[in-house]
Amino acid sequence: MRSALRIFLTIVFSLVTCGLTLLGLLVVRDVWLLLGGLHIPGYALFNLIDKALLLIAGIVTLAVIIYSLESYANTEIMVHLWQRFLRVLAAQICFLGICHAILAITEASIGIGGSSAIVLPVVEILIGTGLYSLNRRYRSRDLARGLVSKRRG
Repeated sequence: MRSALRIFLTIVFSLVTCGLTLLGLLVVRDVWLLLGGLHIPGYALFNLIDKALLLIAGIVTLAVIIYSLESYANTEIMVHLWQRFLRVLAAQICFLGICHAILAITEASIGIGGSSAIVLPVVEILIGTGLYSLNRRYRSRDLARGLVSKRRG
């Protein structure tokens, strides 16, 4: 039963990670399109840089997906699976928050965004920080248990 639950959680965590990674790719592309459109004058240069950055972002996205899937699949202990998922999830949500903050600040500075656009990045960064804290709490509790069991044994 425990093995089936671990396999099920591995699949669910992998799907969530893949979805957030692809969402991050889309948000980074939006950031690039906004900033590149503002700062790069020529369309040909902008198009060339856009294609190169899209290729690099695709490779990085693929690496994140492969790393997370491999680490989830190789984890035998349920607590370690949660720790790895929380670590990856916290990083992804903080990354989304930073990208959304860049979008909100840039849009507000050129006059097309409102002040309420900053709420989403703040919430994302707070959630990411909370997940990171939860991961640290799990890790410290797990390390303390390991030290106590080594002293007894």
